[in-house]
Amino acid sequence: ISGRNQMEWVVGIVWNSQLVRIFENQGYEPVARILSWITYGWMGLLFLNFSLFLPLAIVSALLFLVRRCVSAFPGFVFLTQKTSFAVLFLSLMAFLYGLNEAYDLRLEKLSISTDKMPQNETIRIVQLSDLHLGLMNRAKQLQPVMAMIQEVSPDLLVVTGDMVDGRIAHVTDLISLWKTITPPMGKFVVTGNHELYAGLEQSLEFLDAAGFSVLQNQEVIINNQLRLLGVDDIQINKSSKQEFKLFQNKKSSLFTVLLKHQPVVEEKSEGLFDLQLSGHAHRGQIFPFNYITGLVFPMQDGLYELSGGGNLYTSRGTMTWGPPIRLLAPPEITLIEIVGTGLNVK
Repeated sequence: ISGRNQMEWVVGIVWNSQLVRIFENQGYEPVARILSWITYGWMGLLFLNFSLFLPLAIVSALLFLVRRCVSAFPGFVFLTQKTSFAVLFLSLMAFLYGLNEAYDLRLEKLSISTDKMPQNETIRIVQLSDLHLGLMNRAKQLQPVMAMIQEVSPDLLVVTGDMVDGRIAHVTDLISLWKTITPPMGKFVVTGNHELYAGLEQSLEFLDAAGFSVLQNQEVIINNQLRLLGVDDIQINKSSKQEFKLFQNKKSSLFTVLLKHQPVVEEKSEGLFDLQLSGHAHRGQIFPFNYITGLVFPMQDGLYELSGGGNLYTSRGTMTWGPPIRLLAPPEITLIEIVGTGLNVK
């Protein structure tokens, strides 16, 4: 629990994470899977422990400074062994709650009206993001997602990146599950940074085998109702030129949806799409890490109206990365209804 113990924990996490990759790459999947649960669970517990200790350490430091300046709080000790054990207990309770919240899958509903579609038309889109299928997230975690998709029965399914994580050999048995999902307007996906980490070529092969159309700086017109564009993650495509090139500097008469992993809006693209769907930030996944991710991605959770026109919706993510817990950031599947308000049928 001491500072030295915390450092030993960090060193242990770094070392064990390397062991996970070694066993994984050598094909010892059961060993790698067990070790990954231990390592990343340990990481989550350490973060919770640190988050609780930090404010206590700050108060203790302030009291020390006050004592140096004036004779106040004589003999008062803020950090004691009892305090440390209380923090550890609260960390364990928060961790157990976080394990439960990671399975508390929520259906978030969003309705957007547009005069680009006639009044008698509604397109129902389900968005998934950040599933991180691999050593830890497998069929057990995927089946509730599939059940909810089947229940909602969308017209279109989109995944905004990070579907896979690690060696794809771990998740080939999930292909048959994905093939049970056949929305009438299709299934589309864009790459995230973890598709690159897992190996871009094998990631694309898996996504194709699972029945998804991968949009890599491409667009598709669906039933002459919807214009769907998808761009590679910025770590794959370092430049924003491909995104802007897709729009050809003009707005479409069709409702335009942009699939982009990271919730960042390019200034040149604003006003050229009606809705951008993103993920990546997980809303921090574990409170209070959302304050850190919020510094990098201010629009990290929910719907945002853009000053240049259109909207951005950022998903909290459908599963977990790293620690198998969520705290005050429950996983989500998003149902987006595009509701026509136009008077003239195209």
